[in-house]
Amino acid sequence: MPVPVERRAIGMLLIASYLARVPVTAISLALILAMRESDRGYAAAGLVTGVYVAGLAITAPRLGSLADRFGAPWVFGVGAPLCGLTLAAFAVGVETLPLGALLVVAVVAGASLPPLGALTRGFLTPLVPDEERRSRLFAIDATAQEICFIGGPLVLAGLLALGSARQALVVLAALLAIGAAGYALAARPLPRPSPMRRAEAPSPLSSRGLRALLGVTVLIGVMFGAIELGIAAALEEQGSRDAAGLYLGIWSVGSLVGGVLAVRFPTTDPARRQVRALALAALSALLIVPAAGSGVLLAGALVVQGVSQAPLMAVGYAIVPRVTSGRLSEAFAWLTSAVVAGIAVGTTLAGLVSDQVSPAAAFAVGAAAPVVGLVLARQIRVTRIAASAGA
Repeated sequence: MPVPVERRAIGMLLIASYLARVPVTAISLALILAMRESDRGYAAAGLVTGVYVAGLAITAPRLGSLADRFGAPWVFGVGAPLCGLTLAAFAVGVETLPLGALLVVAVVAGASLPPLGALTRGFLTPLVPDEERRSRLFAIDATAQEICFIGGPLVLAGLLALGSARQALVVLAALLAIGAAGYALAARPLPRPSPMRRAEAPSPLSSRGLRALLGVTVLIGVMFGAIELGIAAALEEQGSRDAAGLYLGIWSVGSLVGGVLAVRFPTTDPARRQVRALALAALSALLIVPAAGSGVLLAGALVVQGVSQAPLMAVGYAIVPRVTSGRLSEAFAWLTSAVVAGIAVGTTLAGLVSDQVSPAAAFAVGAAAPVVGLVLARQIRVTRIAASAGA
């Protein structure tokens, strides 16, 4: 159990990580709005956002491995400012650069952004050895992360009220760099895990349980990406494009409620709770389809759908330490890769169907993904996952 000084230091590190995560939660939407502001189509905007999150997905496990060796603060302190500079370059060139060049800049931005949540969980797990306290920490982290998803879009909405989407993207990049500095300072009092060579622990992907969890998480990401782009498209059709950040915040309010319920009612069977949360996600996403044409109905449907989000992520976090021994940052980063890879697919598909059909069709994509995930999740049981950890 951590000593009181370490508890305070852990608390400060979590707060610093949340402050750094706030601008990150608005980057994808800012990219979409900057593209639309420059008269680019939603297909192009979805593609840009897709390659941005794909870049993150590809490099996250490698950055997690580096964090296991050198520490999360070092990895984030180098990667986050580089990502910020690249995003600023995108904002400057979005009106004049060809789409191919913008795709390159977007993928570099995603590739250089460390998965801060995953690295923080991997950094803190050895410092909280008690499983019950650690599970509670993960539930609290998932809930607090939803506050970030509320705060980021609201910050973006405020920036859009004061200036353009391009200017907002530059400010978000600056906030990310500032957050990196704060995170490094907050981590200084905490003990650093011993550096780990890759040969000292098996690859996280050697666990069948983790591989099964990653498949479900990809489909959760498809749902996230499709609904996010669908929100922007539906609001533009209603003539309220600049309100997209506000509606993303409304969506996250529902997720915050779900996170509070997950903390209040913990579970000893996260796999079973994952099945239930996926069923709720699929049914509630269907509610958004007929609500796409009304701002009031859309807001209400998003709150209901959001309730499933934090529990879905919290149960995933709780499963990861049960299936992985060592290389925890890399294991958590693979979970991040899975969700952002799904987001890349979801935003791309939703952008295409939104352009060709309607924004409601984008929400239909979001509803279909957790249905497939439900089929996969029913195959996961905690006892089987634990037994497969060394496989």
